[in-house]
Amino acid sequence: MNIFYLNKNPKIAAKEHNDRHCVKMILEYAQMLSTAHRELDGDERADSLSLYKRAHLNHPSTVWTRENEAQYSWLYQLFYSFS
Repeated sequence: MNIFYLNKNPKIAAKEHNDRHCVKMILEYAQMLSTAHRELDGDERADSLSLYKRAHLNHPSTVWTRENEAQYSWLYQLFYSFS
């Protein structure tokens, strides 16, 4: 689990990712965001949205994601920029 903070702007950071890491990072970012939802909103809500199960709950990157709204938002924008 990693978060590649390559640029303050998440849209630019997404473009700066190495192509060979993109598929792996999209999955990891989705897992971290889903885990944040499960911890903050509960499993029932997360299940209703078909989110991933908890993954690496206490990993520093996963903890960072759910620490505050700004960090969650930055990672979400990074994740969304890959689509």
